[in-house]
Amino acid sequence: MSIDPGGDLCRCGNRGCLELYASFARPLEQISRIVRRPVTMDEVIMMAEQGDVGALRMIEDTAEFAGRGLGLIGSVINPPLIIIGGRMALAGDILLAPLIASYERHTLIKSRDIAPALRTRIIVGKHTENDALLGAVGLVLRHNSRLQ
Repeated sequence: MSIDPGGDLCRCGNRGCLELYASFARPLEQISRIVRRPVTMDEVIMMAEQGDVGALRMIEDTAEFAGRGLGLIGSVINPPLIIIGGRMALAGDILLAPLIASYERHTLIKSRDIAPALRTRIIVGKHTENDALLGAVGLVLRHNSRLQ
C-alpha cells in the first residue's frame, strides 16, 4: 500500500510503500550507515530503554507510520484484534503506546465512539519465529468455521 507516491522506491517497484516506513528494516539500515557498522534491533531497543533520544525517535516514527497504516485498514475492516509480531514485537511497550495513539488518530472508528467490547485491541505478540504462520493458520481455521 503506497502512502507516499513521491517516496522512496520499494522492493515491490512502487514508491512510498507503507512497508518502507512501518518496519524497522529501513531505519536500521540508516542508523548502520551513520555509525558505519551493523546495528541490531536489540541494540536500538536497549538504547531506547536507556533514554537515547535518537533510538526513541526511530521507534516512535516507525510506530506513527505503522499506526497510520493500521488505522486505514482498521477503518475498512474493523478487526477485533491486531497483533504486532516479528521484529516490531521486540520493542514491546516502547512501540505500543505511540502505535495505538497513531491508530486512534488515523482510524475512522474511534474507541471513544463504540462499546469497549467492539473496540480493536492492539497487542504485542510473543515474537516467535512462527508468528506470521500462526496468524495464517488462524485465518484458515476461522474461514472454515473451526475457530471462533
